[in-house]
Amino acid sequence: MQIRGVIKERMPSPRNAPRRESVTVTKLGKYGHVIWAHQLVCGHTITRKRKSPTGVLGCVKCIEASGFEELAQSLTVPVESPFDDDLSQAEAEALKVKALLAGRFGVPPEQVDVVVRANLNGIMELDSATISLTRRQLMNFS
Repeated sequence: MQIRGVIKERMPSPRNAPRRESVTVTKLGKYGHVIWAHQLVCGHTITRKRKSPTGVLGCVKCIEASGFEELAQSLTVPVESPFDDDLSQAEAEALKVKALLAGRFGVPPEQVDVVVRANLNGIMELDSATISLTRRQLMNFS
């Protein structure tokens, strides 16, 4: 479908969707406002106003999921993991701690400094971590 130069995809129809058997059917709501939730074999849940008499429904979410998987496969570019580029175990642990602290305190990773030092045996180990906070961030913690 094309509207004024913009290509618009149609919503997939349940009639064209692959047929799946329902595993469980659950009645939700009260009298006059009932919705039937059909749990399908594929793992998706479809809600309808009426219970399916046959127990077999077209799963539109399978179509959407397959389209997303195709898109994700086309966009993926092989990237090396940051833990695969000859980092020591301590450096990999430092990166994990840095991400953990940044997420826990809600600050960007640039504000977290993790120090890795060599001990007396020459083995690298995590030494300390410092989080730099602005005045506004400090006021939010109170």
